[in-house]
Amino acid sequence: MLLARDKWFSLLRLYLAGLSVPETIITENPHTAMRALMEFGKAVFKPIIGSLGLGSVLVDNPDTAYQLSRSLYAFKQPTYIQKYIEKPGYDIRVFVVGDTAIAAMKRVIEHSWKTNIAQGARGVALKEEDDPEAFELAIKTAKVLGLDYTGVDIVVDHDGNHYVVEANASPLWRGLWIATGVNAAEHIIEYLEETYRR
Repeated sequence: MLLARDKWFSLLRLYLAGLSVPETIITENPHTAMRALMEFGKAVFKPIIGSLGLGSVLVDNPDTAYQLSRSLYAFKQPTYIQKYIEKPGYDIRVFVVGDTAIAAMKRVIEHSWKTNIAQGARGVALKEEDDPEAFELAIKTAKVLGLDYTGVDIVVDHDGNHYVVEANASPLWRGLWIATGVNAAEHIIEYLEETYRR
């Protein structure tokens, strides 16, 4: 859980395991942040530890990138920069318990680039047969990070390529429950009982 809470180290672990992730850098140098933004064209500046999409900023201006990084450095915080993947109006949240993806949903955006349910996105149930790659990628992510359960956020670009944006070690599941009818708490309890019996 400590590993997954750190977006940088968990994403690095996934990358080293051969999973597809967006281009991402971490720096304390505002000039490096500015150059990264110029290379990426558009990027998401995120807190290394955070949730619900709070504190994430979409940036497409090098001067803004410089100023954000400089402000963070003043508070002794590194800048975490992830290339923005243009998506078709949604991303995917897959909830994994043990070795099983118990449910998934598209998080559809209406008026914002953020796809978090807490930020106003709408959950739409997604079946495994409709996107088996997303389910498989989420299960691999949970295994690489050693998580008993997780909500894996996946972005699909306009060419159909899948990228793991992050894995949440303590995900909320109310939105998933509303969208799919699957109560993650029941699956987690069953998994814990089975693990304890073994």
